[in-house]
Amino acid sequence: QRVTGALIYPSIIVMAGISTLVFFMVGMLPNLSRMFKELGKTLPWQTQVLISTSDMLIRFGWLIPVVIFVGCLLGRHWLRDSQHRLRYDRSKLRLPIIGNLLSLNEHSRFTQTLSTLLHSGITLVDALQVAEATLTNTALKTAIREARVQVREGKSLNDALTGQKLFPDLMLDMLAVGERTGDLSGALRHTAET
Repeated sequence: QRVTGALIYPSIIVMAGISTLVFFMVGMLPNLSRMFKELGKTLPWQTQVLISTSDMLIRFGWLIPVVIFVGCLLGRHWLRDSQHRLRYDRSKLRLPIIGNLLSLNEHSRFTQTLSTLLHSGITLVDALQVAEATLTNTALKTAIREARVQVREGKSLNDALTGQKLFPDLMLDMLAVGERTGDLSGALRHTAET
């Protein structure tokens, strides 16, 4: 909720910027273009590109919503395939700024849930299965699923997650400390808060 709330204002600013740009390109630039033609002077290539873009937007602008709608439909169909979804979710985590926010949100949810389950006395393997279900990113879900198999085979949680390369160093260090001290639940709780 905090992440969503924090993104509302930038979203409004971006939408206002796009609206202003479209208004300028469709409403004002054609009038300026006519004025430049009447003067008969040769315009710089940058201005010519801007005027051509404006003309294209006026003629074919109605296609933009259609292309976006069709693209969304095709994207939803494409994401139904588990391999495509995995690649897409993995690439989302690599995005600058947004990827970090998504990643922190998922890691926080995972560590908080795992901490609560372990504190309640549920075994680590069962707790990992339940905590995995709270994640929305399939790349992270897959990593937790693979880690759960390794933990069942006797590996430590820290070692199992370190091999996945999708978890922050701070989280892995806290897990290592929690496993060494025997207070994994407490370490996970501190990690979630951080």
